[in-house]
Amino acid sequence: MVVITVDSTNLQFSPSEVTINEGQTIRFFWSGEFLEHNAIDSNGFFNTGSPETEVDYSFTFDKGTNNTYSFICEPHEALNMVGTIVVNPAANDTMYQDTNQTTPVMGTMDEESSSLFGFLVIPTLIAVILVSRYLR
Repeated sequence: MVVITVDSTNLQFSPSEVTINEGQTIRFFWSGEFLEHNAIDSNGFFNTGSPETEVDYSFTFDKGTNNTYSFICEPHEALNMVGTIVVNPAANDTMYQDTNQTTPVMGTMDEESSSLFGFLVIPTLIAVILVSRYLR
């Protein structure tokens, strides 16, 4: 499952472009937004409904739906709040099954861990060096 959210600061979908295989699910999810949003395929294939500040809508692309789908946020289309979903054909029956794994919206855990590592360890090392030099 791939989750598409809203970047309210820049009025964009996040991510704005995704590639999946037939049988996988896209989830449009946002909560507590100041502005109302929706996601509508330009050909009417999927539609999250009227613009809302909270949306939790999932759509599974069945076998035979491989195509490129462009979608918009109706209230913010003029501000280029658009997205694209590329659906590749299922290679075989095993690829047709959704693994129900969610793609992280923010950075991966490894990126977050390395940022935290740099934020905590480097200042600590500097402090240890300064204290050891001061005590000599």
